[in-house]
Amino acid sequence: AVFAHEVRNPMNSFVSGLQVLKKKTAADDSIRATIEQMLDDCVRINDLMESVLSYSRQKVENFKDVDLELLLRRILSQNNTKFKQNKVEALFQAKVSPSITSADQRSLEQAFVNLISNAYDAIKQDGGVISVQVDQKGAANEFLEVSISDTGPGIPPEIREKLFEPFVSGKPKGTGLGLAITKRMGEAHQGKIELETYPGGTIFRVILPNKAAQGEPA
Repeated sequence: AVFAHEVRNPMNSFVSGLQVLKKKTAADDSIRATIEQMLDDCVRINDLMESVLSYSRQKVENFKDVDLELLLRRILSQNNTKFKQNKVEALFQAKVSPSITSADQRSLEQAFVNLISNAYDAIKQDGGVISVQVDQKGAANEFLEVSISDTGPGIPPEIREKLFEPFVSGKPKGTGLGLAITKRMGEAHQGKIELETYPGGTIFRVILPNKAAQGEPA
């Protein structure tokens, strides 16, 4: 975390300086393209540092009742415009209602945003479908299962086994921390995350305790 903060401070100076240089160059100046590339690289480094900070914090402490259906519907709604612009259809189904778990809502939301963003990135080039479903799981329905699937090309075998490790990514500009953070979030909530992938799609399943099955009022 200290390292990430120390990198971000000079990076802000680099960005400010490059923006000044960009304003002083003509649109057709060959140097301008170099400046724009450097600005893009600065954004990428900043994103990486933000991910490192998120990975290092990992404080999951403000537990309260969270309705997974409401949380997931809100995340999908917030991304609706972006989905439509790239011919991505988002489907949601709740097979159990209410779907209450005890969670740090901010941390859990970050985990689901990561997974839905991954699904979107997998299909945004050609369009496709993201399906999100909430269901019960276990002999006594003691768990809730959130499945997030996409109709993308699937995850390459060479990174499949290490996908949840830090700095492993299938994206050209990925930080490789999103899924590592998501895995930690699931474990901090006494849950887990499972992966199924094949040519033509990927499914992530987040399994969390079902408060209704614990004998407590939901």
